[in-house]
Amino acid sequence: MLTMENKYIRFTAHAFIFIALIFILDQVLGKVLRHFYFKSEYGITYQLTYSLDSTKADVIILGSSRANHHYNPQIIEDGLHMRCSNTGMDANFLLSCYAFYKSLVKRYTPPIILFDIIPDELFVGTWGYDELDCLLPYYKNKPEIRDVVILRSKFEKLKLISEVYPFNSKLLAIVEGNIRTEDINKSKGYRPLYGELNDTTIKHGQSNGFELDTNKIKALNAIASDCEKQNIMLVFIQSPSYSMPNQKTIIPILNEIAINHNAEFWNYVNDTLFLRPEYFKDELHLNNLGAHEFTKTITNRLSERFIFEHK
Repeated sequence: MLTMENKYIRFTAHAFIFIALIFILDQVLGKVLRHFYFKSEYGITYQLTYSLDSTKADVIILGSSRANHHYNPQIIEDGLHMRCSNTGMDANFLLSCYAFYKSLVKRYTPPIILFDIIPDELFVGTWGYDELDCLLPYYKNKPEIRDVVILRSKFEKLKLISEVYPFNSKLLAIVEGNIRTEDINKSKGYRPLYGELNDTTIKHGQSNGFELDTNKIKALNAIASDCEKQNIMLVFIQSPSYSMPNQKTIIPILNEIAINHNAEFWNYVNDTLFLRPEYFKDELHLNNLGAHEFTKTITNRLSERFIFEHK
């Protein structure tokens, strides 16, 4: 008959074996997922890996879906005779862009960075932290972005002991990325939208009292300061919206950072030149026609800047 002490020892041994098996399974499955993740040649996983590890473009576009859908790199290349890559992605907000930036400049120094910023994303409680999950697969091999990734939660370091955790919710993307292919050198990261607005009412934003997010302000200052040191032309851009949001808080902040670090801030969010329903897929996103016209405007302005600087 087993004593209580023997039962406890037996239970502990079984628990230890169970935990060891779970750990081994996690490590093996995680390595399999990692292998196929980095073999992806299609979709978001492929574009993200290419942007972080491979692009050597002269003009880099940073930002979220508004960057991804608003800037056609081919127009910039034709106008400036410089290589251009659009690294914008859905839900790729300011903090993710900071990590992108740190990874890029560790490999090389792009002459120009265009950073598209959503009007409200500098405030506490807005997007950017949960969305850092897109960078979890790169945490292990990119020490330069770890300080940004762990902002996702106070338990992030502990969670990242798991090999499977970085690939949670990415299984479908991994499968698709391994059965389909795309030529990213052809699209250059640009993903056009088609269709027009149904509701053509221009909405006016209300005055806000949101608190500024210190992590995001620090990230913008760090990017601007580093670009100044490395002689990178940095342009903060607020691209067009089919709305008139309140900009009282944001404009002074971006202007101040730009002035302090010899960068530029170009604000088109309230520009009536682009407040045309045929230019928009929805309230926040230009369609392909709108992106074409907007990118031409940006390219002409960049071209004029270069002509002025080289007189």
